[in-house]
Amino acid sequence: MATDPHAAMLQAALALQQQGNFKEARRKYESIIARDPRNFNALQLCGVVAIQQEAYRDAVKLIRRALALRSNDAPVLTNLGVAHHKLGQIAEALDCFDKAITVKPDFASAHHNRANLLREAKRHAEARKSYDQALALQPDNALIHANYASLLYDLHEYQAALQALHKALALRPDYHPAYFRKGEILLELNRPENARTAFENALALRPDDTQAQNLLAQALGALGRRKEADIALRRAITLMTGTDKKAEIIQATCAAVNKANLLPAVYQTEAEICERRAELLADLHQAHAMLIEAAPHSATASAAFKTVAYGTTGFYIAYQQENDLQPNRLLSECLTHMLAIPDRPAREGPRKPGPIRFGIASENLYRHNGASWALPWMRQLPPDYQFFSYAFHGIHDDVSEGFAALGMQRRLSFDTTALSKTIATIHADDLDFLMLPDIGMTPSSRILSLHRIAPVQFSAWGHPVTSGSPVMDFYLSSDLMEQDDAASHYSETLIRLPNLALYLEPASTIPPAKDFPLPEGRVLYGCLQSLFKYLPRYDDILPRIAAEVPRALFVFIEGMSPHMTGITRARLETGFAKAGLSAAEHVVFLPRMSGAEFDALTRRMDILVDSLGWSGGNSTLGAIEAGVPLITCPGAFMRGRHSYAMFRMMDMPSAIARDTDEMVRKLVALGQEPDRRRAMREELGQRKEALYADKSLIAALDGFLKDQFAKL
Repeated sequence: MATDPHAAMLQAALALQQQGNFKEARRKYESIIARDPRNFNALQLCGVVAIQQEAYRDAVKLIRRALALRSNDAPVLTNLGVAHHKLGQIAEALDCFDKAITVKPDFASAHHNRANLLREAKRHAEARKSYDQALALQPDNALIHANYASLLYDLHEYQAALQALHKALALRPDYHPAYFRKGEILLELNRPENARTAFENALALRPDDTQAQNLLAQALGALGRRKEADIALRRAITLMTGTDKKAEIIQATCAAVNKANLLPAVYQTEAEICERRAELLADLHQAHAMLIEAAPHSATASAAFKTVAYGTTGFYIAYQQENDLQPNRLLSECLTHMLAIPDRPAREGPRKPGPIRFGIASENLYRHNGASWALPWMRQLPPDYQFFSYAFHGIHDDVSEGFAALGMQRRLSFDTTALSKTIATIHADDLDFLMLPDIGMTPSSRILSLHRIAPVQFSAWGHPVTSGSPVMDFYLSSDLMEQDDAASHYSETLIRLPNLALYLEPASTIPPAKDFPLPEGRVLYGCLQSLFKYLPRYDDILPRIAAEVPRALFVFIEGMSPHMTGITRARLETGFAKAGLSAAEHVVFLPRMSGAEFDALTRRMDILVDSLGWSGGNSTLGAIEAGVPLITCPGAFMRGRHSYAMFRMMDMPSAIARDTDEMVRKLVALGQEPDRRRAMREELGQRKEALYADKSLIAALDGFLKDQFAKL
């Protein structure tokens, strides 16, 4: 640069660029280029400024002109790759990074940018390798560690991601994105107190970060600090909207809809359930009225509404164990208005020729209770279907690979920036059927359920409750799990498939035994369901059993947060004290554990106490497979009748109680009589075959699909 006749002007432009004055810097670079069109430094630096201005097409043109003068410059090739990446030109960007690495194998920036590109393209194994190469060259680069953590987050390798973020923050304690990502991961790990601290650290560095404010609200909600959570959300929306009258309407609407996210996971009293439900319904009615009558539809309003909508599941509505048709219908209507979802036909032209096209979309298309049950459905259908799976995650396991093996699998992004593209991608596949197996478990499932993408759209029992969405046509349920009046529980048309509506096969392996800190000589009653399945109205059952079985020890698993465990423990202490007993003598909470450990713990139990109102599903199947005695009592809704249906199909009334009194009597008898437990273990072993390989289900499913296809 010293021999360049324009060196002084280049230095001035570079100083402006470093100060962030990109407009003036670019003007100076362009002035040099006008005088000297072959000035390599001005061309490549002007290209960098164009990237910083987000003028990516200009950047490509400028950098290509520089490379025409000096083709083997690794930093310039890398910058061209960045510009192509920003334009979504993946193949061109990757070619640039590869050329840069060929020219200069130890150029860490090329490896790093290559890794970022591959991560966004869902090519996770290749991305991991490139991050490893970048870190080997620059182990003290905080940005590489933080971006590597994002890859690990995508793969749900949360502990490894936290370690990478720890390294990033040790190198750069003021790095805001690392605190934000740390908070996201800690929320996923159900550590809301730690997540709160991470988001507060992020906000200390960038107080105007609306997304951090929004996630701080979620962390506070998980801690039961509902008023503080509401304040945090309102602060986030205020940052986006300002404080005028229209902004107040937007804020009030967002706060009202967000009440669906602030429902408690566990309740202290039955009265609290009634209060929270009444409050939720009132808030949703209020939000719906404001959205119809007064809420503005500006860019500002849209951004604020998306902030709330993209964090909404309504997951805990169902755990109040009431008929959820009304709240879910209201929630769906509110979100549809907030996201301005158009009413559009699934097809705007003739159907593409070919076999029946069946799609499934979920964040949980891996070994997860929300969707893994759907894989046998699809595998067992006859060969006249073409399958598409849309996975909004980066996990690779036997189930995700099973879905991929069925046909076309697309790994897509699902966030505010990618939603339109993702829906357009699915829509372009011209599906006949779209199954959303777990509506209400994730924000993506809730939002996707509001869009008309296929002529026939349906859900099933990954999350066994109605979606409330007018564009979900059917709910495919189990005939044995539904009562006669069950159609009134669904906004969708209810389809009763035979038996359990599950195609099951025996377990191929037995989990290895594991030692648990449990005392010898006690009768172990497993209460192993998620704590939010246990309502206060049933707290007296365990003390009643303990009064008759003095050696009874009730084994729970800690909740997803200390807050959940604390409320449940306090309720049990109160219930046992009322019965003149000590919860400390009869109740133990074990730490949360892996799936294999859970299976081993199930086998360690003498008896299992099914959770009333929302019974075990996969956990009951595991208990039956392991031959562990279990007593259930059917509830009012499908979600409270899973175990009941299984024992009906097995013709095993000994495991079913008519009411809570009979449930207590049966559980006491099993606790008092080891011979009765042994007999039930033998009976489970003899009868479990009735659950497996239900061909009648597949025939009915195939018949339903083809009947609907004939109407298209």
